[in-house]
Amino acid sequence: MRKEYLEGNLSVSRLWPDLYIAPVKGLAMLRNKTAAEPVDWKEVIFDYGLFDGRTHGHPAKLQTIPSFNGQIVSMEYGYGMHGNPVAHGFHMRSYAHNVVVADGQDQFHASSAVPVGRLRGSYSDHNVQWVDAESTRIYQGIEMRRTLIVTDFGIVNLYLCRSNTRHQYDWMYHSFGEASVLGLKLAKVKQLAESGPLKFGQNPRTHTTNGMVRVLWENKPLTKPAKKQSTALLHEKALVRVWALPAKDTAVALFGIPMIESCGNEIDYFMLRRNAEATVFATVQEPWRESTQPMVESIQSLHVKANSKLVANHQASAMEVTLNDGSRRVYFVNYTSDTKTIGKVNTSADVATWEIDKNEAIQNPKHTQGHDFKIR
Repeated sequence: MRKEYLEGNLSVSRLWPDLYIAPVKGLAMLRNKTAAEPVDWKEVIFDYGLFDGRTHGHPAKLQTIPSFNGQIVSMEYGYGMHGNPVAHGFHMRSYAHNVVVADGQDQFHASSAVPVGRLRGSYSDHNVQWVDAESTRIYQGIEMRRTLIVTDFGIVNLYLCRSNTRHQYDWMYHSFGEASVLGLKLAKVKQLAESGPLKFGQNPRTHTTNGMVRVLWENKPLTKPAKKQSTALLHEKALVRVWALPAKDTAVALFGIPMIESCGNEIDYFMLRRNAEATVFATVQEPWRESTQPMVESIQSLHVKANSKLVANHQASAMEVTLNDGSRRVYFVNYTSDTKTIGKVNTSADVATWEIDKNEAIQNPKHTQGHDFKIR
């Protein structure tokens, strides 16, 4: 198929653009094609806008559906749960999607097409793509904003939740394969909840931490019948690692949700829970194949200042990603309109990214148009 496309009259960039936005629906498709092999491209669908209509009718705005290692690896997978009496109806709930759930309640939903989120901005070139979207209608009294930045190593994901009152925020992610937590010891619990969607979680394990969180999904080639750890459409193992920056008193949970046999019996979910007025879930999703290598060495949060004073992460967040080759990348999202300082950079941009070379010089800055970006 690739040969037919390449020998045709349409260019790859027209067939598979780096960024495509459907503004009426409120849907974006981001695709990073820097890898030599298409199977290693990083792709994600970002559903931020219209509830219901002629497409997805589940309460799940600002949700993501990533595609790694040649296949969609993470979605709510409703058809895999239809007819399963154990978790009947789970696939229609907000918890089944890659979103944040507040206070254990489903997100906003309606009986007809209603705009829920709006696009703040976007950017794309060959090396990096981003979409920045927000909503104040998902939950009453809570501002939510999600910024997705797609790179050669994976997806940088910053998700703001901000309110004047305290809430329980549950950040959800799931993927094909068998999940395990790296560097933390989880304790088995009887169940995650006595009622609601989380009561269907199987083999739940939890831990509360103030540190970094890393979860790895390992997926071997597809078998018949499919098993949880063997649904990859490759002839080798496919892996996805999620990194989450530290935040105080973060509860980590892993659990499985039943599915029909043809989909692998279970899909493993990962949840981060925080109780706060405001928080930012800052994560990286990093895929690779067994015959290749992971690219990320480490991630860390950076200090952000306004008028020489440190600001909270719900005012602005900056993440530095160090790759195995020693290169350093910075990803910044501004949650207020004033100018922020991050190391040598002063900027009022909503979203910005840049590199830091071996001499600590700023290289290849990219930022939202119409905003200052100055290097001291």
